[in-house]
Amino acid sequence: MRSLNIPTTNLPGELTSFVGRRRELAQVGELLGGVRLLTLTGAGGCGKTRLALQVAAGALDGHPDGVWWVEVARLEDAALLPAAVIGAIGLREMPGSEPVETLVGYLHTRHTLLILDNCEHLVTACAQLADMLVRSCPSVTVLATSRAPLGVLGETAWRVPSMSLPARTPSEPITVLRQSDAVSLFLERATQVRPDFTITPTNAPIVAQICHDLDGIPLAIELAAARVRMLTPEQIAHRLGDRFHLLTGGACTAVRRHQTLQASLDWSHDLLSDGERALLRRLSVFAGGATLDAAEQVCPGDGIARDDLLDLVTGLVDKSLVSTDARGPEMRYGLLETVRQYAAARLADAGEVDVLRERHLAYHLALVEASEPQVLGAGRDDPVLTTAAIELPNLRAALDRATVTDPNAGLRLVAALTLFWLFTGRYREGDAAYARALAAAGEAPTPLRGRVLAGRANLGLYGGAYEAAQGWARAALAVGEACGDLWTQGRALDILGLVVSIGDPAGGRALLQRSLERATQAGDEWCRTSASQTLAIAWHYQDEFGTARPLLDDAYATATRLGYQRGFAWHWFCLGWEAMYYGRLTETRQLLARSIAASDQVGDPVPNGLASGYLVYTRLVCGDTELAYSLAGTTLAQVLEAGAGFTFGMANQMLGRTEMALGKLAEAREHLETAVDAERRSGFVYLLTWHLSALGTLERVDGNRGAARACAAEALEVAQRLGSGWMQAGAERLLGRLALAAGKTADAERHIHDALGRLVAKGFAIDIPECLDVLAAIAAAQERFEQAARLLGAAAAGRHRLGIVRLPLEPEFWTSIERATIEALGPDSYHRAFAAGAALDTGEAVAYVRRARGERKRPSRGWDSLTPTELDVVRHIATGLTNRQVGERMFISVGTVKAHLSHIFAKLGTASRSELAVAATRRRLDAAE
Repeated sequence: MRSLNIPTTNLPGELTSFVGRRRELAQVGELLGGVRLLTLTGAGGCGKTRLALQVAAGALDGHPDGVWWVEVARLEDAALLPAAVIGAIGLREMPGSEPVETLVGYLHTRHTLLILDNCEHLVTACAQLADMLVRSCPSVTVLATSRAPLGVLGETAWRVPSMSLPARTPSEPITVLRQSDAVSLFLERATQVRPDFTITPTNAPIVAQICHDLDGIPLAIELAAARVRMLTPEQIAHRLGDRFHLLTGGACTAVRRHQTLQASLDWSHDLLSDGERALLRRLSVFAGGATLDAAEQVCPGDGIARDDLLDLVTGLVDKSLVSTDARGPEMRYGLLETVRQYAAARLADAGEVDVLRERHLAYHLALVEASEPQVLGAGRDDPVLTTAAIELPNLRAALDRATVTDPNAGLRLVAALTLFWLFTGRYREGDAAYARALAAAGEAPTPLRGRVLAGRANLGLYGGAYEAAQGWARAALAVGEACGDLWTQGRALDILGLVVSIGDPAGGRALLQRSLERATQAGDEWCRTSASQTLAIAWHYQDEFGTARPLLDDAYATATRLGYQRGFAWHWFCLGWEAMYYGRLTETRQLLARSIAASDQVGDPVPNGLASGYLVYTRLVCGDTELAYSLAGTTLAQVLEAGAGFTFGMANQMLGRTEMALGKLAEAREHLETAVDAERRSGFVYLLTWHLSALGTLERVDGNRGAARACAAEALEVAQRLGSGWMQAGAERLLGRLALAAGKTADAERHIHDALGRLVAKGFAIDIPECLDVLAAIAAAQERFEQAARLLGAAAAGRHRLGIVRLPLEPEFWTSIERATIEALGPDSYHRAFAAGAALDTGEAVAYVRRARGERKRPSRGWDSLTPTELDVVRHIATGLTNRQVGERMFISVGTVKAHLSHIFAKLGTASRSELAVAATRRRLDAAE
């Protein structure tokens, strides 16, 4: 198991220093400590984002579970807001649950600060999300920035003021001027573009005038300061003055700050060269910034030569209109949101929107189609995956365009992103994109449509949408057959086979065999690998490991040729699964560790979660209870963070098992019931029967025999339908323990021998010692104490050979069995019998217990000690008949009835007819439960 090293913040790095605002920082920080929802409001460019970022950085210590930054401005679709928050925190969406439910589930107990930046265009969605989180997560605080309040009950809105200004007095000393935040910002930014710039007695009044004319708005001041590279402060002030004079003559209802920022942007825009103006407006088409290559592909022409583009970008960076971002494999260039919106308006004015968006679409379509083959062998940190993740805002924008102007390009785009979405767990976003592309393209049965349907089914399956995935896969198969597209047929049959096999392995195998054949004919090695491994797993569900092995070996050879890490993860998991059943636990741990390492390498949460769950189980049976508990908690956290719904039930079961072993029964019940509910919804019967047996064991240990019996009965029925002997044996062991607790030792013995027979037939060694232990307890209850001692010895030796322990669920019970056996035999005889049992190997121990089954005698006490005639007497007494009436019914004398009652009282430890009737009624109720 890898240890978690999860960062507690994703706050973006600041490329320029934060200047001034000490009073504002103190006020906002104090407010943030006393409210749950704080919104910083103000006009664009007033510094809301920078102030929020600085406040958030100072709040890290007060929010130990994370401070998370969400750039809402990059979203155009309100429906994607919860997913964006999930991504910012580093989670993945939980399949089968709404994103808000995933967020609430994760954040419910965490002390977290969430920052929603630039909410104004999605104000309703941001308000609803913030309200939900504040109401449902008592330790979560939300800090929002927006041009207007969100309007949520309990919200505290705080308007961000302009920066502090100097006095207008021309004779103000320079030292006093510097104390003004606005002047300090101007000087800081001016020296960045012109290091020799200084404030002097001559230009100080001019700088003060500029700051006043710009109303202390940070963005406007920064844009003005960038001009000192080309203009003197006097020239800047003069041009600003002229422009403001024109703007203030406009509508009197316009907010002056808006006028001022517009003026600043207009002025900055007018000072650019023609090429810089053209590039600035064209860069606005990029929703998430652009690499130099992307800009060179999309922006040249009509006044911009490709060879000049780097110089033009450099000029815009120098003028603070374009920002740089060194994260990712390449430097990226972007626009502040306010600047991007301004530039987009200029793009519309120039009539270039359509041509630029078409180029943007073509570039990003080519990008993802070229990278698709590389995704197959990519690891978590591979540049191809990193690039795709960074480009998501642009890819969304490209799909927006395609759905309107070129639906076929939309289908190509989402088809090329299928493996990226699958490997990185972006289930919901991928599905939304598929839905839009398919709706725009119409119903024509083309091969491309079939491939997109197959991709949607694949993503939906691992995202936990089993029923929907089956529908999409059937639709893909129909299109593939109509078009004669073997590639689509193979992938559709692979998904159908997997969905069917989790409830009906035999039925699923028929579909998977067809998938394997189609994939081989189509030359689709990825599908061939997937179908082979899934077919092998379908055999595993029915304990046919030998039949599965050649399929796994073939798939592994193909995965090796492809460099397919995800295929390696599934391969090692399947082999570890097999080794665990046979009791080769050292080998099991090694194989599962390799599976986890491979799944970590690719970032796939599904095989990781399954392998981690089995690893928890092996640690638990080996007696490493505390370690198992820690690993189980980590596993569930990873599953929740990754949104791996396919493994959600498994992770909950394993945590429940470890909690049960530690005596934390309430916590264990919650997790085990969650596991059962999850698999009832999914139809994953293999895991359902395992969950039910674990939950039934908990109910038995906790004294809820009726609930335990219901779990055991359902587990047995499901296991029989599934055809898994290992799972049937688990249910039968539970039924045997319940029968023993009810005093029905004959039934108990039958159940345990049935379980033992199934395990021995398959060679599943790991659970045989438990069967021998329970048979020892049954023998003790039947007063066959020498047999009990031998079986206790055989069970102990079997555990020692396997390196496992008796689970610490009920130590008092086993102590009582051992004590009763020692008292009955005497210490010396007990130890001799125990040693004789310990000397037996597994085969000899099984042969012994089977022989001993036919040598038993009726015990002297308990219900099993009663003869058939005595049981008839009890049945009549329980109905309220008198001794005479019982004699008449049974054709025996009253004296004989009294004699039978005397024996019955002695054997059952009862003292009266009424007490006997109560005991008999209780036994019938137990049997009925």
